[in-house]
Amino acid sequence: MTCRDHGFLPTQLQNPFKNNQAKIIFILRNPKDIAVSAYHFYKSNEALGKFTGPWEEFLQMFMAGNVVYGNWFDYVVEWWEHRHEDNTLFLTYEDTKYDPMATIVKIANFCGKDLSPEILERIAQYTSFHKMKENLATNFDLIPTIDTTISPFYRRGEVGNWKEYFTTEQNQLFDTVYLEKMSGLGLDLKFETES
Repeated sequence: MTCRDHGFLPTQLQNPFKNNQAKIIFILRNPKDIAVSAYHFYKSNEALGKFTGPWEEFLQMFMAGNVVYGNWFDYVVEWWEHRHEDNTLFLTYEDTKYDPMATIVKIANFCGKDLSPEILERIAQYTSFHKMKENLATNFDLIPTIDTTISPFYRRGEVGNWKEYFTTEQNQLFDTVYLEKMSGLGLDLKFETES
């Protein structure tokens, strides 16, 4: 399974929470890995100007919300307010990596589907990062604005890849901003791989 960077706010979906008919699955990824992923996406995407600046510059842009999809912190806080709505399911990308079957079962239950173990296994197989990277229907490498010689659309899909980019100082600054904006929400995001 994979996720798309933030884009739509609840208010932009014509208030689906009031009529409770649309089902919304919100997959949240830790923002450090999102920042690294977005950095590579910006570098390879002609539509976003093929960012040529250094990582340090992009990280500052990301933390300030000066990226196409806006401020990650504000976006998550606004969606998090709807976590108890009956038509909204919150998941984390990290959980899809660590326990994809449990995540698929949660989604099936949320959608009111009782699926056989065989179907669940097939879904797990076809929604794995590796399979989606290979599948031309889910991999956007053929989009002309993506320069795969710089970075493929599906790059690594790993939890904790941010540690290869963040300096100690950048990590401390990011943690300070994260705590300032996200403390008290009750979010339990995983920033590293599980042992």
